[in-house]
Amino acid sequence: YALGHNQNYLNAELDVKSAEYRNKEFIGIGLPQISASADLKDYLSIPTSLIPAEFFGGAPGTFIPVKFGTKFNASYGVSISQIVFNSDYIVGLDAAKELVLLSEKNLQRNKVETHAVITKAYYGSIISKERLQIIDANIERIKKLFDDTKALNATGFAEKLDVDRIELTYNNLLAEKEKLERIVGLAETLLKYQMGYDLQSPILLTDKINADLMIDMQTLEQEKINYELRPEYGILQSQRNINAIELRSKKGQYLPTLMAYGSFQNQAQRTQFDIFDIDQPWFRIGLIGATLNVPIFNGGSKHYRIQQSKLNLQKSTNSLTFLERSI
Repeated sequence: YALGHNQNYLNAELDVKSAEYRNKEFIGIGLPQISASADLKDYLSIPTSLIPAEFFGGAPGTFIPVKFGTKFNASYGVSISQIVFNSDYIVGLDAAKELVLLSEKNLQRNKVETHAVITKAYYGSIISKERLQIIDANIERIKKLFDDTKALNATGFAEKLDVDRIELTYNNLLAEKEKLERIVGLAETLLKYQMGYDLQSPILLTDKINADLMIDMQTLEQEKINYELRPEYGILQSQRNINAIELRSKKGQYLPTLMAYGSFQNQAQRTQFDIFDIDQPWFRIGLIGATLNVPIFNGGSKHYRIQQSKLNLQKSTNSLTFLERSI
């Protein structure tokens, strides 16, 4: 019930889905990026250009202002780009996959922790109820002893001090029962809270404390420890993997990047607003190209970022070793 209603666990499930979507988002960055555009311009004032006057027989060093172009300009087209090589993207794919694994391990840890808190609250409630049953039996026994002793005192066969002593024990048990009843209520409330159960609704616990089900600790001590079964160990492993991927990413910044692109457009230039007149000409523009970026020198900042990543990787390795010793 708790795994379907405990908010922390439900949020951990949503984190897994979010990480999966983030992974797909990053994969999409490496796919062809295609976009379409349309543009319409109405030049209220056509831009002016200056050309040397000597071209038209004027004095050298002087310029003649002229206006090129038309009042109305329109264009539409499609552009496409594609990553050919980018080390950050290649390493980022590994990082995105590792983040999905990390979120799944966090979900498993949350499941284990939810089991633990529910188990503690459940058995805590059962223990409180059994204590209440024991104290009820004691109260019934002491009440009978008190009545019998009081009757003996009335006939002179028991001291008044004995009656007072038993009465005090009886009253203490009643006070203890009242305190236990409050503890039972609190224990049930805690269980409902951990489960995500309606606090106002009744709940019936059907199990009993069974000593035969208790774990034999000596048997456990003889078993070989499997660290992989501990969710927190897997989380630290994923964190170390992410730090290793980060180091690869920093080293990859020394590599060049290559991007290919293309653009195809149709363009119209009109003196009148007859853009949609099919008898008027449109002029085609097309190009393809590639951009290569080669890092040469950046003042040593990349080197120091790499050193920081190496230290982070060493720290995560140290944390794994410490956790092994702790387990």
